[in-house]
Amino acid sequence: MSDSDDFQEESDEEPETTLTFSNEAAPDAAAPSAASSAPVAIPRSHFVNTSSKPARPAALDDAWVQTRYNQVDMHLAKLQNECARSGAGYLTEDERYSAKADCEMALQAVKADPRAAAAMATASAVCWAILLARNTAARRPGGFTVDSEAAVELWDMDTMHAILTNYKSDRVTTAEGGPESAALVAHANGPGKTAARHVKSDAKQRSLRLDSLGPEPERRKKAKALDTLLRRGGGDGLAPEVLELQPPRVQTFATVGRAGRVATAASDRWGTKRPRGA
Repeated sequence: MSDSDDFQEESDEEPETTLTFSNEAAPDAAAPSAASSAPVAIPRSHFVNTSSKPARPAALDDAWVQTRYNQVDMHLAKLQNECARSGAGYLTEDERYSAKADCEMALQAVKADPRAAAAMATASAVCWAILLARNTAARRPGGFTVDSEAAVELWDMDTMHAILTNYKSDRVTTAEGGPESAALVAHANGPGKTAARHVKSDAKQRSLRLDSLGPEPERRKKAKALDTLLRRGGGDGLAPEVLELQPPRVQTFATVGRAGRVATAASDRWGTKRPRGA
């Protein structure tokens, strides 16, 4: 099975349509009569589909689940480390693991009913990662709030996607045995030959996929699908403002908090220099 995550972004099956040829052009057709030149209708189903679109699966299998888990984690790692040289990323390490735990809950729901999940707008890994990161931020004290308009822009889904685009096709070593194997990879340099053997057998080189988020109506469907899977998996679902694709609220804090450092780091990264200590 391919690593493609976007089966549910495809539209429903195309309606039956016909292609027409004149009697004179139709292959192996009898000679047209002088009294008629009506076209011959040939159903689309008579032709071989040469489209490159992946077929919609009847059910999402374990390979899909494993790919989704690893791809989401790869994106979350980039969001954790983004702007790290300036002292801030989108997520702390603990928040990244919290978002990963949410991803696992959603995937447990997929595994519990893979056919129902296949019919949902499961979107792409990058879409899930962005929604889960925003949802994790919404759990912070004070909710989904930031201290500047610059930080509001930074948490925009399109901005987050554009930043992740810088890492498109990055190759990352991932574990293919789920969270347990991922832990082994993380401790591959530690003591123990058993862990090393597991890492050798489970590790795989994956390229970071960057799929389109789609227009807003489609994003809402994808957010709703993820919210449903989270709840079916035993979680709380997405925060209302994340589910509704709302931006964070601007709130003035007494001291510069994490969101302010993120905004400052982003401004520095994209060329708007701020004085040290601002």
